[in-house]
Amino acid sequence: MILTRKLFCICILITIIFAFGGFADSREKLRVENYENLHHLRNSNSPRPLSMMNARHLGTDTKFIHDGLLFTYQDRNARNVQIAGDFSSWKPISMTRSKHGIWYYFQKSDPNRENYSYKYIVDGTWTMDPKNHSRSFDNVNSYFSIVQAVEQRFSKQISYRILNKDTVEFRLYRPNARLISLVGDFNNWNPENDLMIKDDDGVWRLTKRLLSGKTYRYKFLIDGEWEIDLFNENSGSDQLGELCSLLVLP
Repeated sequence: MILTRKLFCICILITIIFAFGGFADSREKLRVENYENLHHLRNSNSPRPLSMMNARHLGTDTKFIHDGLLFTYQDRNARNVQIAGDFSSWKPISMTRSKHGIWYYFQKSDPNRENYSYKYIVDGTWTMDPKNHSRSFDNVNSYFSIVQAVEQRFSKQISYRILNKDTVEFRLYRPNARLISLVGDFNNWNPENDLMIKDDDGVWRLTKRLLSGKTYRYKFLIDGEWEIDLFNENSGSDQLGELCSLLVLP
């Protein structure tokens, strides 16, 4: 009887992995991870969207697969690492240390959220996520990290987003590009000034502080080729009379 029950549970796990495993083309599927495997983490990354499975809930009525984000921080010498963000009302939450010195925390997705703001607290010192280049000014002479919620993170049809009245994050999905720079009125159309950074999800990002109440023209220079922001519906003409994208700040 016990053996039969174990085989039944194994069959369920295999079915789940084949049904949900692997990243899909856009927002269709998430990689399934077993929570127990996080104890063997060897490397940290920017927050990763996952479907987390907790096998301890097998055989109960409790949901044991949750979509969410896996936060990781690497510091083998740290004695205590916590995470705090708007999802916790900025109250510190203890992270778990893997046997290889990677600290991790899984945040279940919230359908009412578009993004999460957060920081790590390493042995009492607040710090931004060094693996996440998306950040915003907190109005007290510091910055916090920002990550999109699961539902938005997988969309390839992304454009800029306004983080606050004077901070804009430019975004572009180009997983195979080697070098992308943001060029526009704000940097005198110099392609060397604002190099974008690619995250693990294939999205290139750059956060800039710009003056509110103004309109800016911009383009992307992708491996030597000029391209407008295809998912920004506002367009105009650049200094050469060619098509460019427009950013209107309220």
